[in-house]
Amino acid sequence: MKARFKRIKKVKRRTVFFWVLIFIIIASFFLLQLISKKINPIILRYATVEAKRFTVALINSTIDEDIISEIDEELFTITKSSSGEIQTVDFNAKQVNRLLNLISEKIEGNLLKMEEGNVDSLNVSKALKGYNFQKLKKGIVCEIPVGVLFGNSLFSNLGPVIPVKLSFLGQVTTHLNTKLE
Repeated sequence: MKARFKRIKKVKRRTVFFWVLIFIIIASFFLLQLISKKINPIILRYATVEAKRFTVALINSTIDEDIISEIDEELFTITKSSSGEIQTVDFNAKQVNRLLNLISEKIEGNLLKMEEGNVDSLNVSKALKGYNFQKLKKGIVCEIPVGVLFGNSLFSNLGPVIPVKLSFLGQVTTHLNTKLE
């Protein structure tokens, strides 16, 4: 009789343990989903700001002396009246398109280099002061402090960091804006 009760207790313990384990797994899954829905927009906003910071620094460093030397007097044609007043300012479409194409190609190439971690040839160190360039060797890894996820400015730099690798999607578009003053 006692052996029968011991077997029933073992079976009950096993089934209780099994159902508790299943409940914990399901509860953990739903809790992770809930946390993910709350945290995802915050991480996305933070990563977007960091990506903009990187691209602005990269674009500014790309427009260097080589591209500035391409801009010359033949880029624009100024037509003046007999009294010396400027009537029209027009641009040489062939030269402008060649210059815009050169700028786009250099920016795309530098974005690919930065994404792959080849930052040695890029001149972005001044624009990204304080950023750990050892991490750039692995590609663009944005480290988001866990304190940012609470939405409180007091805790924004506290806690461990969540590494997020950034990848640039899309294309580079350039255009010429003309403004006469």
